[in-house]
Amino acid sequence: MSKTPWERLYHTKRWERRARHQMRVQPLCEVCLEQGKTTAAEEADHVVPHKGDVTQFYCGALQSLCLQCHSLKTQVEQRGYATDIGADGWPLDQSHPVYRTERRDRMEQSYKWCGFCGKSADEVKRIIAGPTNGICNECIELMHGMLDTPSTPEHFTPIEEFRRRQGRA
Repeated sequence: MSKTPWERLYHTKRWERRARHQMRVQPLCEVCLEQGKTTAAEEADHVVPHKGDVTQFYCGALQSLCLQCHSLKTQVEQRGYATDIGADGWPLDQSHPVYRTERRDRMEQSYKWCGFCGKSADEVKRIIAGPTNGICNECIELMHGMLDTPSTPEHFTPIEEFRRRQGRA
């Protein structure tokens, strides 16, 4: 079963000839070349998505892409954003939904307070961002001490002890 109504066009002799010709004319991935990398192209890609238009499919401009670049381009065309994640754990594409204003504002607000002790960012040296809220350096140091104690039930630190150590009991 086809993913799209025009999937059958990719299995015609006409397309296969056109795609082979594109790969002979430009055997390297054009996106990688722009980035200074040399990567063999494996896909003939429509520069402008044809969306089933037969004339655009057979006559539209093509480019040669490696599988990774073609996959990324297709993903962006379908979703409207790329899902690549940077070293900091955040999406690289600023069009990603995580960067929509209301969520970003909510997340930035949650990093102004420690989710454990409730201290503001002004009261501590640093707040480390978590997926839904932050934790301050003081709570991390306190928890390091707790982790050094045995983890048997009689050694569990109740929340009251945690608050007492924070000076909030």
